[in-house]
Amino acid sequence: MDSIGGINTQHTYTALTPKKEPEKGSQSSDTLVLSGKEELTLIPNKISQAKSSGDIQLAKNAGFSSAIQTVGSLAGLAGSQAIEGTEEPDTLPRPMTESEKMTFERYFPKLDVDKAVVSGEASHKYNCISWTVGETEQWFWPPEMYPDQSEREAFDSFYASYGLKPNDKGEVARWKNNEGLTHGSISGEGHGPRWESKCGSLVRIQHERDELESTTYGWIDGYYAKEKGSIEMNPYTKMQIPENVKKEVAQKANNVDPATRKKFDSLYNKWTEFRKKPDIQFSSNPASHCKTDSFKEITQMGDSAVPLLMEKITKGDFFCLQALKTIKDNSIYKVESNIPTLLPEENKNSEQNKSVITLLKWYEGR
Repeated sequence: MDSIGGINTQHTYTALTPKKEPEKGSQSSDTLVLSGKEELTLIPNKISQAKSSGDIQLAKNAGFSSAIQTVGSLAGLAGSQAIEGTEEPDTLPRPMTESEKMTFERYFPKLDVDKAVVSGEASHKYNCISWTVGETEQWFWPPEMYPDQSEREAFDSFYASYGLKPNDKGEVARWKNNEGLTHGSISGEGHGPRWESKCGSLVRIQHERDELESTTYGWIDGYYAKEKGSIEMNPYTKMQIPENVKKEVAQKANNVDPATRKKFDSLYNKWTEFRKKPDIQFSSNPASHCKTDSFKEITQMGDSAVPLLMEKITKGDFFCLQALKTIKDNSIYKVESNIPTLLPEENKNSEQNKSVITLLKWYEGR
């Protein structure tokens, strides 16, 4: 068994020399190529540390036919077209709209909506936890990354990967309500004169420290601070799905019985409508986006829904990973689709990356 970045893996990689800078006038192609063989095990957060800029492509010498391209500068997988967030206009920061004021007042009664500042538009690409570490292309929820740990331990492990440690005070605040951990907010340089929160998939706002106290987010439960002497770290690089894989997965989905596809499409549309409810959009916990009958009915379709869920993942809907895990874990349903189990190091990843790894393992297993 070999190792990448000190972590044992069943996949062997050989790093080749990055291509030299192209001549002036030609297109830049600063690309690091890694080749490997044997069973696929992907740890993009470790691989990303090997690059300085441009793309990373994992090209298979033998046995693994699909290439995985990680492009740090592209938006890539952001959420399905049906639920894509709005691009940030040139008018930011800006005051809240009247509609936003009404919504936020309903869920956060302590928030002075006339003084709150919108610093980022709504987006399904990233959430509150992502923004506390400066990430705008990936959605993180630590308890999903560290399922064998308590919620607090999972948050501690996640922030430790960015050089942040629990403290009596700090630039990152952890929130909880009566049901568990809910939210993260941040203060300091680059976040305005007060505190800043990306509110689930909704807008990012600047606010007073305690103004989000509510049944929705609860109250501040603790803080994280940078360790003295720690360096800036970005351990998670976003992955992309190769176009040839997208096409072949679409073909598999097209081969599904028409009646089954019609049923799935109807349930999926109801599920996406559920996810547009404000109380759901405020939540960063992926499980909250699945507490509806339509989600349950999709998972009850079992094996027949798997190719259709995989197709949705190719279009960016990483919440479909929750449905795949439910189908795999529920012994009532007959599952023959070889839904893969992520290794612990693969699971310590963004929701987007985990969905991509799951898709590619399933694709290769077919």
